[in-house]
Amino acid sequence: MINCRWLCAILFFFLMVGCGAISNADSSDPYLRKGIRLDIVGVNYVNRNVTSFWVDGNWGGNVGAARDAHSNGGNASTCCFNLVDYRKPIKIKWRLGGENSEPVMGSDGNYLPQKLLIAPVDKEAVVMLPQRLPQVIKTSSGIPETARQDTLCVIFKDMDTVKLEYGYVGCDEYRY
Repeated sequence: MINCRWLCAILFFFLMVGCGAISNADSSDPYLRKGIRLDIVGVNYVNRNVTSFWVDGNWGGNVGAARDAHSNGGNASTCCFNLVDYRKPIKIKWRLGGENSEPVMGSDGNYLPQKLLIAPVDKEAVVMLPQRLPQVIKTSSGIPETARQDTLCVIFKDMDTVKLEYGYVGCDEYRY
């Protein structure tokens, strides 16, 4: 019969091994222990401005509206999102800007207050990162710099859908 101490020791061992596999912060991988720093870039396929957006509380800036069906807004980057566990869902919050009427000049030469045609809208989604680590490559490695994935691309697909991808600098690979 198995001694109770041995049974407890075996259960404790498996518990510790399992907990160690869950947390990347305790990983022996130096990138994951401190996290991987990624710039944040917004890409907007919506015909309204994204006046502000946040990635797990990190401000991502604003993103201009798509001009037509064959273009999109965006390209500026902000710093930083710290990737520690790519398996963890990410909360994205964004505000779609409102639209005002065209300015009209009054008889006294001053502009009249514009009318609000479409009110700003706050949105929120919980999305998953790509289920792999980004390819963070040192520039001295001999691999082309465009192979690097040191940017988190926040892609606004429509009014209610956002997608996350890893990309290179301005996330050009996710533009029209």
